[in-house]
Amino acid sequence: MQNNDKLQNDKDLIPVIIKLVELLEKYKDYSNIEIEIRLGYIEDDYFDTNITNEYYKKINNTLNSFEGWNYNDNKTTTDYYYDGNLRLSIDTEGNRSAMKKVRLVDIDIAYDSGPFDIRISVSQETPIDPNDINNNNLKTSRNKKRITRIHDKWKFDLSEVTTENNNLKKKGYEFEIEIDNLCDTLKLYNNDSMYVAHSTLLKLRQIINICEEPEDIVPMEIISEKIKNRPI
Repeated sequence: MQNNDKLQNDKDLIPVIIKLVELLEKYKDYSNIEIEIRLGYIEDDYFDTNITNEYYKKINNTLNSFEGWNYNDNKTTTDYYYDGNLRLSIDTEGNRSAMKKVRLVDIDIAYDSGPFDIRISVSQETPIDPNDINNNNLKTSRNKKRITRIHDKWKFDLSEVTTENNNLKKKGYEFEIEIDNLCDTLKLYNNDSMYVAHSTLLKLRQIINICEEPEDIVPMEIISEKIKNRPI
């Protein structure tokens, strides 16, 4: 990717823009692809997605003050996870949906200009009939109180999550930006993957700066790239 004039004020983002362009180009022709970028903390071989209630409130208050959302709503669902990457979701109105989610790659990124590390995840989410789920294979459940806001082709999700595993409950607060429908997004922006990647990282940096203004501008650094499974 050429280092053009548009990136001169965003040199801290360039390493991850390059990687995100690579991912967009690699997966743009696959169906049901989700690319999500989460904030959290790298802890050895684990990525902790809990941004804390304090930062959750800061982000939510700022996003709530913006009036230009194409979509702004909240929903509470409980997700049940089963063997074989299956997930059954039931909302408070009793609506059921299910999917098979295959994680393809995780990329962990350190960003010393803000309080968070970053994870980019690429997954393939294939819808399935919820009646095909065997309720006897339950592994864990997650109750999500999620606020979803959409602007253009980017989805901003803030979630208050309670996870239950072996009767142990854990509560956390999560934020992610998702590129809403990869194929359609690239078509909307003339297949300009560099523009989409750059715009995505600019939005993420704005969110990070809401939480804590940087004292120094330090480039994002890719720490690890873990290939998981192949697209199904």
